[in-house]
Amino acid sequence: MRKKELDGVNSALEIIPKQYNAEFPIRIYEDGIFNCYPILLKSFDITDEVMAQDFIASVAFIPEFPFDYLILMWCNDEGDIFPKGLRFTKQYLKAIHQVLISGDQTSMGSLSTPFPIDATSKMIACFDSDTKL
Repeated sequence: MRKKELDGVNSALEIIPKQYNAEFPIRIYEDGIFNCYPILLKSFDITDEVMAQDFIASVAFIPEFPFDYLILMWCNDEGDIFPKGLRFTKQYLKAIHQVLISGDQTSMGSLSTPFPIDATSKMIACFDSDTKL
């Protein structure tokens, strides 16, 4: 079942690699009881608010995101992963989706914003690339 869910999300996001040179996982990342979907972004300016909003809007349109968290990590041209990433809850993505569909931002009020996390070797092992911390 998890492989099917992973393949479904990878397929739903197939346009993202072209825009942001994103790498999708070949396996999920498990953090205790939580299933996480990590994405590694190689061509992404994290200081560009418009780019960040467009990216999150793309991800928020996944119907029934099957994972507990979305994890975003970034790397430079040499494949070195930045030591910090961002973790988004499934509820946050659903709320963004609702805002984009209805324009009503009231559902965002009670949600916690994405929070920084440490990138770990266990997260990096989810990808089929030569990236490193």
